[in-house]
Amino acid sequence: MPTSDGRLLESLRIIGEAEGIDDFAVRCCQELLRLVPGISASYNEINPAARRNFTVLYPPVDPETYARYNEVFQRHMVDNPILRYFETTGETGVTSWSDVDPDGEFLRTVLYRELYAPRGIRSQIGFLLPAPPGIRVALAINRDGTEFSARERALLTEVRLHLVNLYRLVSHAEAARLRDAALADDGWSVVLVDDSG
Repeated sequence: MPTSDGRLLESLRIIGEAEGIDDFAVRCCQELLRLVPGISASYNEINPAARRNFTVLYPPVDPETYARYNEVFQRHMVDNPILRYFETTGETGVTSWSDVDPDGEFLRTVLYRELYAPRGIRSQIGFLLPAPPGIRVALAINRDGTEFSARERALLTEVRLHLVNLYRLVSHAEAARLRDAALADDGWSVVLVDDSG
């Protein structure tokens, strides 16, 4: 069995071969679950002000289930204590529900009851990657209530440092591909804007 350093390097190699953000998202979720086991992992691009999001779940769920969960998440996303913590503090590092909601108040919210509880999720840990203003790019691992160990937290902290750079490389490469494809269209110019226009 490979050492934890060997597993980490292998996971980073796999993620680093991503061809675009969608592929990066899937590879991150798969590899995070390989490094830190849980029920599921998610990649989330979130705009809290507009209450919009793009989410990749692994293992994937069927489209009907995804639509149902996504609708609940969009309505109540700001109730997730990790996201609320990131929004209010500006922090981005590895954080769990138990870190920011030790009394378990979140367990009484609609978001928890309708999204997480039906899937057996009782604990979550996550972190942010760099993103344009107003957008949050978060990766999360969900568990059945088993706490995340100090070793797992340290591993995720190290993973995050590498994913910051990999995400920048993949997102810049994808933006360049999209720009080049648009410029190849006859007579069109390209203007890149953020969510606020």
